[in-house]
Amino acid sequence: AAYAAYGKKSQWPDFMKAINNLGAMDKTGIRIQGERAPFFKDPESFNTKAHNTWSGTTVPWMAHGYELTMTPLQVLNFYNSVANDGTMMKPYLVKEIYEDGKRIKRIEPQVVKQSIASPSTVMKARRMLEGVAESGTAQRLKVKNTSFAGKTGTTRLNYWKTTSRKEYNASFAGYFPVDNPQYSAIVVVYNPKGAYYGSQVAGPVFRNIVQRLAGLEYKEVQTDTDTELPVLKAHSGYKKDYTKVLEYIGLGYDDKGKNRWVMLESDSESLEIEDKKILKKSIPDVKGMGLRDAVYVLESLGLEVEHSGMGKVYRQSIKTGTVINGQTIKIYLK
Repeated sequence: AAYAAYGKKSQWPDFMKAINNLGAMDKTGIRIQGERAPFFKDPESFNTKAHNTWSGTTVPWMAHGYELTMTPLQVLNFYNSVANDGTMMKPYLVKEIYEDGKRIKRIEPQVVKQSIASPSTVMKARRMLEGVAESGTAQRLKVKNTSFAGKTGTTRLNYWKTTSRKEYNASFAGYFPVDNPQYSAIVVVYNPKGAYYGSQVAGPVFRNIVQRLAGLEYKEVQTDTDTELPVLKAHSGYKKDYTKVLEYIGLGYDDKGKNRWVMLESDSESLEIEDKKILKKSIPDVKGMGLRDAVYVLESLGLEVEHSGMGKVYRQSIKTGTVINGQTIKIYLK
């Protein structure tokens, strides 16, 4: 309501100029095919849709996120700029490109807009976003030992329809930690079932991201000349995948495996590939496999597969060796 009231006081040329100065009308430039340009209504535009759909309520509606379209990445780019003291950066996916173990290209960070607003305005925006997490709609999402700032969003998708079932987008965009931002993220849940407020649906996902990244421990890389092999236990999968990776990174190994499916075992001095037994009539042990390999093995034996989590399989619902009879097996990954 506050943003709508502020927008109502603004003349549309001034409002549109301010939006343009924020960089919100431009594509991010990320190298992914198909990025659509943001859409903002404009009564003087040659774009028929932008011109013909303008009305006396357009500015207050746009002031709080309606009658315009932006991709989640475009929205996030704005929040990232606020976290970055007003400097807008071009998002990119690849930092370095290697070939045969040698770096052939490094992609440097690129400034798109040196400042989206004055330092005082950016600081005010940061204080407002911090207030959302401290005492606003996200105050129940606080994370122990770290702080974040952001904004919840609850968008009615079919707001112009009075008879249809209401549909929503729930979102949360923000950055963390507050004092020295290192990460920015956006979570968007399309048409959630049941609860639909951003603080109820997208906010908890954002909190989980903060907790996961805040809990990471970075260990200093040792520079000793005697390099020990990483200890890999209970890693299983498709043999060709393992040998291809090991050869690419230059790790020697003792190949004792003759089958398609193998186990990778190591200590500080040696690395061995051994066969993993997969029997046709009994439930195999897929612990240590990635999701793709585990699902392939189980479904090829006629089993229905359900899965939960990410990473490697650490638990399965049916005991190894059980006779196969078209069961549904659930695997858990972490």
